[in-house]
Amino acid sequence: MNKSIRTLLSCLLLLCSVSVVAQEELKVKSFKLEPNRVLPTADRRLDLDRDPCALIIVQVNDEIERVEGNIMLSEDKNVPDIPRKGKEQWVYLTDGTKDFRLVIKNHYALHIKFADYGIKQVEGNRVYLLTLSDDKVQVQITDVPATTGGDATAVPSQPASTTITISKLHHGDDKAVEFGLRAGLNMATTQFDSQYSGTSMTTGFHVGLGVDVRLSSQFYFTTGLLYSAKGYKYDDDNVAESATAQYVDVPLLASWRLSLGDALALQLSAGPYVAIGLGGSIKDDKASKYDQSFFDRNNSFDYGVQAGASLIVSHHFTVGAAYQIGMASYRNRNIMVSVGYNF
Repeated sequence: MNKSIRTLLSCLLLLCSVSVVAQEELKVKSFKLEPNRVLPTADRRLDLDRDPCALIIVQVNDEIERVEGNIMLSEDKNVPDIPRKGKEQWVYLTDGTKDFRLVIKNHYALHIKFADYGIKQVEGNRVYLLTLSDDKVQVQITDVPATTGGDATAVPSQPASTTITISKLHHGDDKAVEFGLRAGLNMATTQFDSQYSGTSMTTGFHVGLGVDVRLSSQFYFTTGLLYSAKGYKYDDDNVAESATAQYVDVPLLASWRLSLGDALALQLSAGPYVAIGLGGSIKDDKASKYDQSFFDRNNSFDYGVQAGASLIVSHHFTVGAAYQIGMASYRNRNIMVSVGYNF
């Protein structure tokens, strides 16, 4: 096993051993209609048709940063879109809304489908109570000091208590780790310092596994394993040559995910990649004088930088593009157009 392969395997083992300690995930403790709670006229909010909205009273030990869904914003600039009433935060949704997504300051975002809790859709001018929990289990240990002097009538001082909080992590709609399949088209070429002055592009494909590790509500570490076919073409008066090269690519990217609505998100990614060559060939297309291995002439270890963008549709389907710039002794250039599915 050569040094390049050992290096790549070491990187993969490191990735597999990464454990993320980040924000807690919330779960829905209860979601129910409050039939006996009537809102005063001053607390009502009307939709664009001037019909009363449904009010969702959210109880959570955190701050709601924004709501994605059919939320009705305040018409009064002096009134916040999500008003706080003591420990409650109020969200106004239009009549008939079936779900929404809460982006919460110190917890993972939470997508809530009302049908999961026996409510097909919310009704205007009704009040609903949503209670969220981060599943922290509190164990209280109380130490009661003994009375002094053997006096049975002595009153002990206030017991000292210690609260131990144990956090549990669960998997909800916004998973800590997302796995997906990726496939698409490569448009690649290779540049050399001393060989050919003007290589042209050839087409190939890529296919493999993508992984997104959530670091916060918007930031991810993106990696994966991709079989990727690259190469180049060259043609002048003396030489006509075509080359193919197959690699296993491992991206190591920082990603920022921005929600564009209920079912659409934009993800921007950038960072280094490493790759190990599996095989390939260089052929003389003019005189058929040679057909040699690509990696007899070039190093099998490649590395460089990569940047790209993708759209995530309905939390599962992806479409995107990326550009790779190789920085090895030869310089691969590759435009990647991909589709995929996240599980």
